[in-house]
Formats: sequence, structure tokens, C-alpha cells
Amino acid sequence: MNLAVHSSSPLRGDQIRFHLLFGATYPLFCLAGVAQRLAVRLTAEEGARPGAQRSVFAEARDNASIAISYALMARTTLQTFARHNRTERLP
Repeated sequence: MNLAVHSSSPLRGDQIRFHLLFGATYPLFCLAGVAQRLAVRLTAEEGARPGAQRSVFAEARDNASIAISYALMARTTLQTFARHNRTERLP
């Protein structure tokens, strides 16, 4: 008899990996956002003020989430199409 378990929630290990990866990339995206805003301020003309912008932290959160999702999709795609050697070809 086979036992099948179907779960709609992600595995705990996947959640932990996501949180660790998010914690590692979030500061990088915060720094990149601050650097970009400083560069815009330095290159902007004196009378011109940039328009209303979102919070640096909100942008960093969104960009980190997007980057992580692309990385996970790429990993899944590579694993799906990975070439597996047949046993008779192995030395």
C-alpha cells in the first residue's frame, strides 16, 4: 500500500532556506538602493527635486524577493533538465 501525502504549504526546510537567503540579500539591496538615490541626488541639478519615491526598505524587500524567486526558478529548471548518465555508461 502506498501512502501519499499532499501538502499545500511549503516544506519547513524550504522556508528556512528562503529566510536565510532573504536575510543575506536584503542588506545588499538596501545598500544598492541607498547608493542609487545618492547618485541621483549628486547628479541632479540644484533646482530639480526627484519625485516622490517609495521607501528604500520597501524597494529592497521587493527586489530581494524578485531576485530570490528568479534564482529558485533557475535552479528548478536546471534540476528538471539535468542530464543523468545511464548506469551502463558509468565506469
